[in-house]
Amino acid sequence: MSAFARMLRASSAQAGRYVTAICLAMLLSAAAAHAQTNTTFTIQSVSNFSPVVGETVTINGTVSAADSSVPSGTMRVAIDAGPLNPAGTVVAGAVTLTSTFSSAGPHSIIARFVPDNTTAYNISNTRSVNLTAVQASTTTALTSSLNPSVAGQPVTFTATVSVTAPGTGTPTGAVNFLDGGTLIGTGTLSGNRATFTTSSLPTGSRTITAVYVGDSNYTTSTSSAVAQRVDPNSTTTALASSANPSTVGQSVTLTATITPAISTSLSPTGTVTFSDGGTPIGTGTVSGGVATFTTSSLSLGNHSLRASYGGDTNFNGSSVFSVPQTVNQDATSTTLSSSANPGTAGVAVTFTATVAPASPTSGAPTGTVSFFDGATLLGTGTLSGGSASFTTSSLPIGSRSIPASIREMPTIPRRRRQR
Repeated sequence: MSAFARMLRASSAQAGRYVTAICLAMLLSAAAAHAQTNTTFTIQSVSNFSPVVGETVTINGTVSAADSSVPSGTMRVAIDAGPLNPAGTVVAGAVTLTSTFSSAGPHSIIARFVPDNTTAYNISNTRSVNLTAVQASTTTALTSSLNPSVAGQPVTFTATVSVTAPGTGTPTGAVNFLDGGTLIGTGTLSGNRATFTTSSLPTGSRTITAVYVGDSNYTTSTSSAVAQRVDPNSTTTALASSANPSTVGQSVTLTATITPAISTSLSPTGTVTFSDGGTPIGTGTVSGGVATFTTSSLSLGNHSLRASYGGDTNFNGSSVFSVPQTVNQDATSTTLSSSANPGTAGVAVTFTATVAPASPTSGAPTGTVSFFDGATLLGTGTLSGGSASFTTSSLPIGSRSIPASIREMPTIPRRRRQR
C-alpha cells in the first residue's frame, strides 16, 4: 500500500471515531434533558390512631423532590383497599389529608403523590397508615307526651339518642323503656329517635327510663328518669229509677251510671251504695260502668235517694244526691163471702173479706175491715194475711145487702167490692 493510501485510511478511521463521539455526546445530552426527578411523600403526623366512629382523622405530610425542587400535584388516597381517589392538593410541599370511619374495627389509609408534571417528576412512593376505630359514646334523652296522665290514658315516651363528639353518625338498634326496673316496652330507632306508647301505666308516681342498647358502632346509654304521675280518673254518677212515682210494695230498680271524666280504655269497677236519705238501703256491683239495686221496701211518702260510687284503683269515687222518689198508696180490691147463704134466723153466719193489692205491688194489706148491713155497721175484723172475718147470728129475716169496707189502713187506699 502506498504511503498516500495508508494516510487516507488513518484519516477516515479518525473521522469515524470523532463522529461516533459526537453522536454519543448528543444522545447523553438528550437523555439528561428528559430524565424524571424522583419524588417522596412522607407522613409527618396522624391525629389519632384509635378514633371513635365518625371522628375526623387528620394526616399531615410533606412532598419533596430529589433535586430539592418543589413539585405541585395532588394526593391520591385509598381507604380500606378501595380505589385511589383525589384527596388533597400539595401546597408548598405540604399536604393535609382527612378521613372518617363509619364502622368500628381496623382500617387502613394508603396515600401517594401524583405530580402535575409527570414528565419532570415521578409518582411518589406509597405510604400507609393502619388504625383501629372504636365505638362512639352516646347519650339518651327521654320525654313524655302527657305528664301527668290518668289511668288508662295513652302516653307516648320518646327517646332521642345523640352521638357524643368527636363521634358522628346515626345510631341504630333498639331502645328499652322501663318503669323502675321493669321492662314495659321496646322501640326501634328511626333517625335517632325511638317511641313507645302505653295506656297500661298503674296509678301513682312512675319512674320511667330509656336504655339505648347500643350497636357495633355506638355504645349503650341510659336516660335520666322521667317522673311520670298517673292519677285516678275523675267520675260523675247519675241515678235513675225504673218507676217514679211508685206504689207501696212495688219493685223499683235503681240504676247508677258511672261516667269517667276522660275517656280511656278502662271502665270503672267496684261498688255503689244506694241510700234513702242518709240510710243505706243496698249496694250494687259496677259492671260496664253501671250498678243496679232493686227494692220493694220503700215506704209511703217522698224519698230523697242517693247513689255513692266508692271508686277503685283507677277511678275516683263520686256521688249523686237528692234524687226524689215518690211512693204512693196502692189500690186494693175486696171480695166478700158468706159461710151460709141462705142463712137461718138466729144461726151464726161468718162473713170473710179478702183484700188484695193491685198488681205489681207485693205484700198484704193490713188494718181493719168494716162489715155493713145496708148502711148499718154490723162489726169489724182485723186483716191477717190479706183477709178479715166477722161472725154474727143477729141478722134479721129477709134479703140482706152486706158490703165490706177497709178502714184505718194508712198504706192502702180504700176500694171495695161486694159479692
